[in-house]
Amino acid sequence: MNRSTWMLLALLLASLAWAYGASQLPRSAGEERLEPVWQVPADQVQRLEYRSGESRIAITVEPRKDGPGTYLWVQGEGLPATPSRRPRGRGEPPQKPDEPSKEAFQGGAQAQRFVEDMANLQAVRNLGPAKDLNLQEFGLTGEGTAYLALERRAGKSPLRLDLGAVSAGNLARYGLSSQDNRVYLIRNAALRTLSNPRRLMDRELFPFPVPEAQRIEVQRGNAHLSLHRLKVPPTDPNAWGSSAQDEEGNPALQEIVNGLMRIKAIRYLPDAAEPDKATATLSATLFKSGERPAVLAIYPARNDEALAVSSHTERPVALNLGLVNSLLQQARTAAAKR
Repeated sequence: MNRSTWMLLALLLASLAWAYGASQLPRSAGEERLEPVWQVPADQVQRLEYRSGESRIAITVEPRKDGPGTYLWVQGEGLPATPSRRPRGRGEPPQKPDEPSKEAFQGGAQAQRFVEDMANLQAVRNLGPAKDLNLQEFGLTGEGTAYLALERRAGKSPLRLDLGAVSAGNLARYGLSSQDNRVYLIRNAALRTLSNPRRLMDRELFPFPVPEAQRIEVQRGNAHLSLHRLKVPPTDPNAWGSSAQDEEGNPALQEIVNGLMRIKAIRYLPDAAEPDKATATLSATLFKSGERPAVLAIYPARNDEALAVSSHTERPVALNLGLVNSLLQQARTAAAKR
């Protein structure tokens, strides 16, 4: 062979080597041709459980009590503890910074997206049947210390992906599927959401944004306030009045709406007893066409946090006491101006 032929052959071999090496790497985020691990209709998912080391997160799909539909209940164990949002009470021991915690809360839109992604689990590569591979090379030792499990409704058998080693660059992780006993390479980003499950928390107190309500009924003690959304330009800073026929908005009522918009759930209190409705310091009912009325009841503070229950959260939640006190003052001011 002459020199040109050798050079062409060398280039061909180099191209083949590059192509093989590229095939061993996870594809970029925008690239298609992903390999399905399993495909389950999202409405058939009953429970997801993820475990990695001592951390365990479970997402349970439960029917709503106040009407049709479902919501997501997230429970975590062995998670890194977070500093308390409230001052430590007298005589109360400080929480150790490395003490694992247990949490439970309702999941929001991000939790719903995660369930949908896990129901249609995709892999960047299908490495083939487990019987043809040395599983220890992929960290799949069978110890069961890391896995993703999906329970289905109607008595269908659960699905499980045992998780192994992380690939170079921490971009993907090996997994062994119970469905077909094959080894897959899963994007690590798909599971990284669960490294901080608090991102999945639904902090809203209502199923729809407060400004979308047409009417709000507020009860504070013996004072009752009716708030009506006026037909005014969106740029109008005062869009709420005491009657739907008002031509101008009432700034005092607008402040109540602003206060309801500001308060969010800061943590869920699943073990708290259901409070007596008669003790509520303020209740608000939001009405929107085509939606069930949304109800929020706020109760006296406990441990420097306000306690609340809404038809959206269904379980007691803690609220920022300063924002709640501001809302109570706004309601008092509006009632005094009637």
